[in-house]
Amino acid sequence: MADPLSIASGIAGLVAIADTIFGRVYSYVRAVKGAAKEIEQLACEIRNLSGILHGLELVLNELLRDSAEPNLRLHHVNSCRATLLKIRNKLDSPATTASQNTSLPNTARFVSTLQKIKWPFSRSETSELLAEIERHKLTINVAVSGDSLATVVRALSRQDKIADDIETIKSFERDRSALEKRVAMTGKRKEVLGFFEKVDSSTSHYANLKLRHPLTGLWLTEGTTFKTWLHTRGSKLWLSGIPGAGKTVLAACAIEEAIIESSATQAVAYFYCDYQQASTGDPVNILGSLAAQMAKHDEAAFLHLQELYEKFKPEDGVSVPLGISDLVQGVQLMASCFEDVSVIIDGLDECGDRTSEVLSALTSLTSVDSSNVRSILFSRNEHAIQQLLREEYNHMEIAAHTEDLELYVAAELESRQRKHGRERLRIRNPEVKDYLKKILVERADGM
Repeated sequence: MADPLSIASGIAGLVAIADTIFGRVYSYVRAVKGAAKEIEQLACEIRNLSGILHGLELVLNELLRDSAEPNLRLHHVNSCRATLLKIRNKLDSPATTASQNTSLPNTARFVSTLQKIKWPFSRSETSELLAEIERHKLTINVAVSGDSLATVVRALSRQDKIADDIETIKSFERDRSALEKRVAMTGKRKEVLGFFEKVDSSTSHYANLKLRHPLTGLWLTEGTTFKTWLHTRGSKLWLSGIPGAGKTVLAACAIEEAIIESSATQAVAYFYCDYQQASTGDPVNILGSLAAQMAKHDEAAFLHLQELYEKFKPEDGVSVPLGISDLVQGVQLMASCFEDVSVIIDGLDECGDRTSEVLSALTSLTSVDSSNVRSILFSRNEHAIQQLLREEYNHMEIAAHTEDLELYVAAELESRQRKHGRERLRIRNPEVKDYLKKILVERADGM
């Protein structure tokens, strides 16, 4: 369930970023004599956008009080953030930044320096920014006018659909329970599935989703590398990062995106390895969980799993321990029931002394050139893992994303002001607040 305070604080964090950028653009307008009219207009539009975002914060806060929404997907708000950060990054050039330093002496020489500052955007680029902001304002206004949380979320979910036709926005997420309802559950079926699914991955997944802010992780799932993986049959991607880089939350984001893109002919199976649960480092349990998830998705896949079950647990015989190679072959056979299958595994480095065994089993799933299984693996960048994956898997090094960290810090400042009272924790100078955010993000060092 989404935390209303978290959502509201997150949007408030974005408002704080918009306010900071407005201050920088407005300072430029004041400092540079004869600033172009479109630059003044840009400052005005950023101010208006900030007000609209504040309205969105209020609306979401109220709607979330009475609505349970476990996976808010605010793609358009993220697109709005990208526009604002594009402006800020250009304004962060040394010359422009100097105009923000209020501690400099107000001398004729200083004023003369300000007047020579070059606006970092061309006229056409400034016009494009104005158009982008206008689109953001329109879309967020449509969302704010929604009469339910579902309406608001639909309006904010996919900016490319909104740009084409706001009235024909599709639902932002398929029915999550569909993956669990494709195969009718009977006592016998539960027995078969339970034999293979010793670890319930969904429990870990929902717990990890709660750690995710609605705007974080979109830099990955909306990025070219991930999109290419998601839409390429048999593709392989390895994402590594230091402890604290947010790998598990990013894995949850990747799983959610894959589920949204799934269908009756496109399956998703995932697993979280956790050193605190020894059972999650067992390759038999990992493969068994993947097999059970695929069986829940399709009747033909379930029948293959049932055949495997009867082989290892015959009605009139002694149970035989599951073997890794048999499970690999079983998963591959079940995968053939689908157009393609997305397999997502987090925490490979947490499998301890069984890491190599787990990796060997997982890479076997995609060892055939014609395989329809695409896989994405998350782990630390350990030498042993690197040796096993570097030749076949595309590698992407990740760290806590600067934009996500900044949004988190801004949201935390807002949240703490709400909790302790604005009079007790008030930062009156926006430049001081911006400086504090910058220092905290820089010293996080990718964690």
